[in-house]
Amino acid sequence: NPVLTVRQGGTGNIQIWKDGNNEVGTFADGGLFGLGTTTPKSRLSVSTLAQAAATTKLFTVASTTGATLFQVTANGQSLFAAGSVSAPSASFVGDTDTGLYAVSANIFGLAAGGTQVAQVKNGGTAQTTQFIVSPGALLGTTNTPSLAFGDGDTGFYESGDDSLYVMTGGNALLGLGGASGGYWVISTSALYNSTDTNGAYIANITPTAIAPAYTFVSDTNTGLGYSGADQLSVIAGGVMTQRSSSTAVYFPLNVGMGTTTPKSVLSVSTLAQAPATTKLFTVASTTGATFFQVMATGKVGVNTANPSAYLHVQGTTEQLRLAYDSNNYTAFTTDATGDLTIAPSGGDTNIT
Repeated sequence: NPVLTVRQGGTGNIQIWKDGNNEVGTFADGGLFGLGTTTPKSRLSVSTLAQAAATTKLFTVASTTGATLFQVTANGQSLFAAGSVSAPSASFVGDTDTGLYAVSANIFGLAAGGTQVAQVKNGGTAQTTQFIVSPGALLGTTNTPSLAFGDGDTGFYESGDDSLYVMTGGNALLGLGGASGGYWVISTSALYNSTDTNGAYIANITPTAIAPAYTFVSDTNTGLGYSGADQLSVIAGGVMTQRSSSTAVYFPLNVGMGTTTPKSVLSVSTLAQAPATTKLFTVASTTGATFFQVMATGKVGVNTANPSAYLHVQGTTEQLRLAYDSNNYTAFTTDATGDLTIAPSGGDTNIT
C-alpha cells in the first residue's frame, strides 16, 4: 500500500516543490516532472534559469566514491568519464570494449574490441591537429584496403609502419614511404622503385651540370642534369661528359669512337683484328659519294672510298696542288693514261 498518494482531478499541477519562495520542482498535469522549470515538456525535464552560469550542473551520475561518471551542464554539454581503451566511456550495449574514450588532455581515442584503432590529437594549432590511425590496427590488404571506396578494393592501406599503399581494384598502384614489393616509392628525397636496385631514381633536388635529377637507385651521381636554360647535361660519376642545347652538342672530355681509351679530343679507332676494309672515318655527299675516307690500315682516300696507298687522291682533273698562296702554286695532274703533269704557276721546276 502506498504511503502517500497525491491526486488532482483538474488540469493544474499535481505537486509543486519550493525552496523558500522559489519553485524548484513541479509535477505538472499529465505526469510531466520538471526540475528547475515550472513548465516541463517531457517525463523528466531538467532546466535552469537563464542567468545561471554555463558550468551549472543540471544532471549528474556519480560513483559511490563521488567520481563523476556522466554530467550535463547548463550550456548543453554532456560530460563523460575518461574511460579507457578496454572500457571506453561512450560504448555500446553488448560490446562494451568498443567506443570512444579520453587518452589524455586534448586527445580522444577510438577503440574496437579493446584495441585503439585511431586517435584525434590537437597539438594546439590547426596545423598540428591530427587524426592518427594506430600502427597495426588497420593494416588491411591489397584486396581490402583499410580506407576504401566503392566496392571496397580501391583505397589506402598501411603495409607496416611508415609504409602506405594506394590500391585500385585490388592492385597496388603506388607505394609511399618504406613500401616494398616492386612499387614506386614517393618520399621527401626521391621517386623510385623500391626493389629495383638499378632502376630509375628521380631525385628531389635542384639539378646542376654535375648533379643529376634523373639518375639511378644505386648510382645517384650518374644521369641527366641541368646546365642552364634549354641545356641538358649527361653526367657520369659527378662529371659532366656532354652538354646538349638546341643549337650544339659540347663534349668537355676526349671522345672515342671504336675505343674506350681515347688519346685526343676525337679518337677514331678499331679493334686489332678488324679487317683492313673497315672504315674508320668517312665524309660523303648527300648522294653517298665519298669525299674523304680513312681505313683501318691507316690508308687515306680523297675522293675515293677504297684508297690503295697511305694517301690516295683520285680525280679526272688536277688531283694535288702545293701552294705558296692563291696565285703561286704547282699543280699535279695524272691523266687517263697515267702520265703525270707538273705545272708550276711560275714556269720553273727546281729539284735539289
